[in-house]
Amino acid sequence: MDQLQRANERIEPLGLHALQLLPELFDDEVNDLQQADSVISLLKSWIDLEYDPSLDELHQLPPDGRKIWSWRSSLTVVNQVLFGPED
Repeated sequence: MDQLQRANERIEPLGLHALQLLPELFDDEVNDLQQADSVISLLKSWIDLEYDPSLDELHQLPPDGRKIWSWRSSLTVVNQVLFGPED
């Protein structure tokens, strides 16, 4: 049996693994990006100040901002970069 016939008889799928390399960002670059985001920068300032926002202030946030704030107990600021819960 030649190789082409054997290849046609394979019933399991052949796998392909891909690796994506992402560019590395330094803390100051991430900080700049977070400061440029009005919601993230506000949340960072609340954390830095240990501020407890009112319900009215929270309702003024967009849904994504409220969701991030709901993780408050898992949020930390390290080297001026906001980190959330790890997966």
